[in-house]
Amino acid sequence: MLDFEKRKILWVYYTNEYAFDGEIVGYINKNNNKLLSRNQYEKMIEREAYERWQDMDIDEMADYENFENFWANILNSVDNDFIPLFEIIVNENDDIEKYNPYIEMHWLEILALENEKSIYQIAKKGGLSTSTLYNMIDKDTQICDISIKTLSKILKGLNISLNDFVDKYYNRFL
Repeated sequence: MLDFEKRKILWVYYTNEYAFDGEIVGYINKNNNKLLSRNQYEKMIEREAYERWQDMDIDEMADYENFENFWANILNSVDNDFIPLFEIIVNENDDIEKYNPYIEMHWLEILALENEKSIYQIAKKGGLSTSTLYNMIDKDTQICDISIKTLSKILKGLNISLNDFVDKYYNRFL
């Protein structure tokens, strides 16, 4: 049996010096602390941009060469309610306070968020009880500490094959 070291997954605010080398994995709303995955955020921004573009009159559109120029302007706007978050995975013994401000994330919460599923949806479709999944989160159960059967049910609930899971998440969570 392999002995895995317990790790913590932190989503660190972009203002932290340790986040500079990372890739944006999500965003947090400054007003209500709602988390969005990078994909959810990009879809939201794109939807809002198209709506704003459609509502503009000719004079407003003349300020931009085309929609792509308008889109770039929106992406570079500092007037934004969302703060970028970078993922840092640390060992349990590491001093995590140096990563402040951060949000401690559980791998199951990340899977749910990135696959746009609720814990309830994962449990129902995967044939698990919601209490089982919430207990895993509350007890900070590491992915290496669950059975293949439970992982298979979680992946079924997410509609992800084991191969796709390994390709996308193995290096990230194990």
